[in-house]
Formats: sequence, structure tokens, C-alpha cells
Amino acid sequence: MIMFPDLFRFLSWYLLISLLGLVSVPVVFRFFPHLPSRGFAFARPLGLLIWGFIFWLFTSLGILQNNLGGQAVAFSGLLAVATWAAWGERIAQLKSWLRQNTRTLLAMELLFLGMFLFWTIIRGMNPEVAYTEKPMELAFINSILRSPGFPPQDPWLSGYAISYYYFGYVLIAMLTRATGVLSAVAFNLSSALWFALTALAVYGIVYDLVFCWQRKKSGIAFSNAPRSPRLAGFLGPLYILIVSTLEGALETLHSAGVFWKAGANGTLTSRFWTWLSIADLDQPPQAPFSWIPSRSSGWLWWRGSRVLQDLNLDNQRIEVIDEFPFFSYLLSDLHPHVLAMPFVLIAVGLSLNLFLDPGIAQNEKGLWSWLKRPAFWLVALVFGSLAFINTWDFPIYVGLFCAVWGYSRYRVLGWNRGLLWEFLKNGLILGVAGIVLYLPFYIGFSSQAGGLLPSLEFMTRGVHFWVLFGALLVPIIAWLIFEWRSKELPIHLAKGFKVTVFLLTVLFLLMALYG
Repeated sequence: MIMFPDLFRFLSWYLLISLLGLVSVPVVFRFFPHLPSRGFAFARPLGLLIWGFIFWLFTSLGILQNNLGGQAVAFSGLLAVATWAAWGERIAQLKSWLRQNTRTLLAMELLFLGMFLFWTIIRGMNPEVAYTEKPMELAFINSILRSPGFPPQDPWLSGYAISYYYFGYVLIAMLTRATGVLSAVAFNLSSALWFALTALAVYGIVYDLVFCWQRKKSGIAFSNAPRSPRLAGFLGPLYILIVSTLEGALETLHSAGVFWKAGANGTLTSRFWTWLSIADLDQPPQAPFSWIPSRSSGWLWWRGSRVLQDLNLDNQRIEVIDEFPFFSYLLSDLHPHVLAMPFVLIAVGLSLNLFLDPGIAQNEKGLWSWLKRPAFWLVALVFGSLAFINTWDFPIYVGLFCAVWGYSRYRVLGWNRGLLWEFLKNGLILGVAGIVLYLPFYIGFSSQAGGLLPSLEFMTRGVHFWVLFGALLVPIIAWLIFEWRSKELPIHLAKGFKVTVFLLTVLFLLMALYG
């Protein structure tokens, strides 16, 4: 049951993040012109990102103070950006688009509110900020709230700054200070908020994909949004946030004694479970058998994040952590890879917007021609933030954006060797721009990582890949079956085969050379 003080805290966070989204609507409307949803699903996280960047940058430079007044000044900066984005005829275009897409916007708003409330209730059932890495993350948030400036003070080592990618915790601290809730309460609210932001962002991406597919098939216009993309969009949050590994199904089979046989001495053995070789599941189940998993060795839900089992040269198991979104949110550690989710999806949305840009084939200079355009710096701001929130996302999504650029030009102009150089050049330009925007972070950052080493010893078995990703491959396989009757199928298969062989060859050569 939610008491009145809890409801007030929830509403304060909902209203604040909604205000940030409302202010940012003109920004996404301007910078996502080729998406049917015009990036509306990204308004909240993008507004939070811009607000946080302005506050962090000017506080790092000593212009603002790390307090509520500094946050208010930074919010005025977000208002200025939104006013500029809506200047001129765009405000009339925005009003017209909002009137034409009322049902879509209502579906998105109800999804966000429902997901935020749902996960707030889930966190309310187990609100303790204890165990695993929660105390460390709460210490980061408290340290940011109490530090006079940035970089924030290390909560354990007096006189030193936090040497970690801490931008996600800055965003949480800003929401905490602005709403006036206790940091321990904000810890759980932020987990629920990020769950809802991720759900909304992935809904928007699936909505845009289905809308564009239907538009290609039937030639419908933006102003006539059909019902099916709105319904299909709900599959996005379902598959990204709820659908998990197949380990849960295996737990049920294991508990029911499926594939186990009793020997002459009564000992249970199984060739299947021994071959599968997932820890705990390769041990005999306890009698009496039941279709309701009741294994006593550890948390049942924890095993799903330890599906992969590497073997060293002595054939000994090495545990590999393979977290997936539902596990991460259920565990509710505010790891950087969790905090990066909504912003990673903005990066995907920017890549999709680029993919749908009809004028990309005429842009021969690549990202160089973008340097003087605001769109380039928004892209750099989003992609650069990924390194500050969860560093390893930065090269991955910069690579995705540049690959989309190269593929879009290939579709129109055909293959030439210059595309490979253009891919590398664009990656360098975007990477450098993203680093420059967040330069104060890199100046004071000292990583414990000493470099990259190839793994030539530890190999992941193919069956564990299917256990980990099998459920997520269902929509892909269904789509392939649906496309099987396409008249252009042989051409698509031939192109796909060539691209696959090329990518596998390049990756194999890189692995061999680096190793």
C-alpha cells in the first residue's frame, strides 16, 4: 500500500521529469525530423541529459556552484535551447503534429506513467539499499550532493575526486536535490524512473520501425498514423525489459525431473544436463519433483545472470556475469550499464533518424560538413555522454552511427573503397567531438584498466548463447519466416551472405592479428 508521503515523492519525480520532457519537445521535434514519432519518446531523457550537461560543465569550470541555484541556472539554459529549437515556423509545425498524433502521444504517456508506478511499487516491496554494490552507488550520490564543486569528492579517500564514470549519478543527484527527497528514497525512485524511461524510449523506436515498414508497404503519410504501430510498440518494453534468458524455463524442467533417470543405486543422472553444463542445473533435483522451481542452492533468479560458463585450459569453470535488463532492475543496483540504457536508446534513435534521411547520399564530405550545424553537436553530446555514463557504450554506438552512415550511402551509391575510409573518418570525428565536450571529466580521470587483452583461452559454448539470447531471437526468426515469401528474397539472401562473410572474415583477421 502506498502512503500519502510516498505518493507525494513519486508525484514530485513524475512531475519534474515530465517538465523536463515537455520543455524538450521542441528540441526532439527539430533534431529527429525523419522519425514518424519525431523523437517524442526521447524528450524526457534528452531533456535530463542537456540539463545535466549544462550544470556539470559550468560547475566543473567554476562558473556555477553545486547547489539548487546552480541547477536552476542550468535549467534556464535548457529553456534557452528549447526556445531556439521552437523559433520561427517550427512552433506552428509542432502544434499541428501534436494535434495529428494525439492517440500516439497518449499511449506513450500512459506507458511511461504505468511503468514508473509499476516499478516504484516493486521497489517499495524491497526498498533496502543494502547488499551487492548499492551502498557504493548511494555513497556516490551522497558525495555528489555534498561536494562544493566537480569533480565530486571521493567518499572513501579524503582529498581525492571520484575516479569513475559518474555522470549518471550526477543526474540522479540533480533530481534528488530538486525534489527534496532523501537520497535513500531517491535511490529506489531512480531505479523505477530509469525503468520507465527505457520502456518509453524503446517503445518509440519500435513504433517508428513498424510505422516506416507499413509506410513503405502501403504509402501512408505521417498525418495518418495507423493503429498497428501503436500496438506493436508495446512489444519493445516487453522484450527489452521483461523477457529474459531461457534459464527460467530450464529451471522449471530441472525441478520437474525432466531428462533425469535413476540408476540401479537410485542416483539420478542426466546426459542432457551434464552436456548443458550450467552450474546448479547439472546437479540432481530434489525429490519430490515439482513444476514449480524450488531449488534450495541460492537465489533462483540469480542463476539467470550466470548462464555463461567459460572453461580454462585445466577444464575448470570460470563464472561469467551475463546480466540482462530484467535481472538488473530486479537486483536494482544502479550500475552504469543500467543508467546508460535510456541514453543508449537515444543514440539508437539518432542512428535510425540518420538511416531514414533521404539526403545522406548527397553528403560527400561526411560528418565534416556537419561541424557547423547544431545537429552534429547534439549527436556529439549524446554519444559523448555514453563514455561519461558507461564508458564501453561509447565506441559501440559511435560505430553503429558511422556504420549506418556508410550503409545508407552504399544503398544509394553502391560499393566503393572510400566507404571504409569514410566510416573510420566519421568515427574519429564523432569520437573526438564527444571527448572534447566532456573534456573536464577526462582531465581528472584515472582508470584502473591497463589496456585491452585478447581472450584466446576462454571460449563460450554455442548452446549457452542460445540459452542467453534464444527468447530474443523469436521476433527475428518470425520476421524471417514472414519475409520468406518475398519476391526479392534471393537477392536479399545473397547480399546478406556477402555481408556476413565479409564481417566474419574481418573480425577473424582482427582477432588473429591482435592475439
